[in-house]
Amino acid sequence: METAETAVTDGSAYYGVLSDSSDQDWFKFSQSGNNLYRLTLLNSEYNWKYIHVYIIDEFDFIRELPHITAYNQGQQAQYFIEYPYDCYIKVSGNAGSYRINVEYLETVEPDDYQNACDDAADQIVIDAGPLAATLDHTDPEFYDTDWFYFQPQPLHKYRIKKTQAANSNLWFQLYNDACQQLYGSTNEITFIPWDANDYKLYLHGDVNRYGNYYTIEIEDIDSYTDDHLNTYGGATAYTPGSGELFCSIDYEANVGSDLDYLTFEPIANTRYSFKLKNLEYSWKYLKVYQEDEFGIAQELCNTSAYNQLNECTAFFEYDRTVYVRMEGSVGNYSVEINQLDTVTDSYSNFCQSAFPILIDEDIIGTLVHDDPYDVDWLSFQPVPLQKYRITLTPASNSGVWFAVYNDNCQQIYGATNDMTFIPWDAADYKIYVHGDANRKGNYYSIKVKPLENEFYTDDWPNTRETAANLPKDGTEVDVALEYEANLGTDVDWFTFVAALSGNYHFTIMNPEYNWDTMRIYRVNETNQLVEVRAESAYNQLKEFDVALTEGTHFVRMEGSVGGCVITLQSPEPRCGDLDHPYPTADANRDCVVDMHDIAEMALQWLTDVRP
Repeated sequence: METAETAVTDGSAYYGVLSDSSDQDWFKFSQSGNNLYRLTLLNSEYNWKYIHVYIIDEFDFIRELPHITAYNQGQQAQYFIEYPYDCYIKVSGNAGSYRINVEYLETVEPDDYQNACDDAADQIVIDAGPLAATLDHTDPEFYDTDWFYFQPQPLHKYRIKKTQAANSNLWFQLYNDACQQLYGSTNEITFIPWDANDYKLYLHGDVNRYGNYYTIEIEDIDSYTDDHLNTYGGATAYTPGSGELFCSIDYEANVGSDLDYLTFEPIANTRYSFKLKNLEYSWKYLKVYQEDEFGIAQELCNTSAYNQLNECTAFFEYDRTVYVRMEGSVGNYSVEINQLDTVTDSYSNFCQSAFPILIDEDIIGTLVHDDPYDVDWLSFQPVPLQKYRITLTPASNSGVWFAVYNDNCQQIYGATNDMTFIPWDAADYKIYVHGDANRKGNYYSIKVKPLENEFYTDDWPNTRETAANLPKDGTEVDVALEYEANLGTDVDWFTFVAALSGNYHFTIMNPEYNWDTMRIYRVNETNQLVEVRAESAYNQLKEFDVALTEGTHFVRMEGSVGGCVITLQSPEPRCGDLDHPYPTADANRDCVVDMHDIAEMALQWLTDVRP
């Protein structure tokens, strides 16, 4: 670097040869600051060559600028040198010949553009070509920014493009005339203004770069007409039920793509459908808004279509103005809006007075914004061991769900929109419908539907209270789990009394490729069940011992539909103790009365007992 050869900046060619990959050639040139240069590297070899550019800053530190790389080609880049420092060029890479050129392009005047949006007096003229400028470091406290304004025509498409020197790093943002940002940091955008107002550009960059030179220009590249206006205030009036309205998205850009707005006044407590038909291979989007109590439009539902017809439904609890907004890729589409049904709250708010409904009946309801917020209670009478499906369908803008309760108003299944249910008894059941109080219109339809060919019988009781006696002598008991659902899946309950504490031997023989589970419970002093052990079997024989204390016990079998065999072998004596006397006439004390006992008695009859 200290022996660098001085290069002139008139574009003269300097030819050199690198002897090997460790060889370096150094050049330097002096300059007065605020100058733009173009550096060129030509490498005709099939290997890599590099130009590295350096400056010595105000602290005598070496600062490297972005480099140039070439492989059997020519490459060039522009460099803006803000300060009056010497510039150094290092050529390195693989062995072989190369050529470099250093060409002075222009001196850019120090910054003279406004630094604030509200004082943006500098205009960019559309189609006037690139405007060159720089963000400088002249103010030690505030790094430079530039603000410009331009005057576009409505529905003309403009390309806004920024270029920069190789050692620069800056970007622009688009603002409206009220200094509100419309688009984030970028180097190039297309923009279609909807009105004749002025718009503004904000240029800012990386303060650590030594020279932020840029050019910016605005080109007018196209113009359009519009079938429906782009704002709420210019929305086209539409009458629901009047059929398809044919529309088109006429233009698109990074900023200012076409929007189409429709509007109508809804009937309170009424549901509407919104159909979007797009037969083109591109996306169109429909969004529905309604004004809230503060006059702010809130999105209620939306749908999209790609070469198809799609729809959403919205329930309007209030008769406030509705807006429909369409957007997407350029092309034709149609919209159709229809009134569906009007619903008012007509169901009980309390479990004890739940409104009775019929099985297989479509029930329609709404949760209104009373104080407190509305809930609905419904009741139905199912047939025992018949499988039912309970489904709730909300409007697209609704957030509603239900829970299932028994006739004593105890919840037996949590919040859901779809479930299956097999009742074990003929009692009434309750459905509790509740929802999101923040939704503007909670419409729903609900149905309890019996499923065809899904009516069941049961081999063993489903409850602890009706549990069957389980033999304790190893007798095999066939268990069949015959049905399953989200609520009411088959379980089988058994009971036995452990006469003494000890190890009780259980087996589960499950030949199926699914899981069966045995749960063993004891009864505590408050008559509550306490689980002692749980074991599962999958296509296997599972044997295990459980240490039990004296007292009543229960066994619950559960799992997938299918059959299994269970046994229980008790350690209790069979006979001969105080609690289990020998049978009458058991002469030989083997716990069985048979011919051996008669023989024993006959033997005693033939004994000579005379003195």
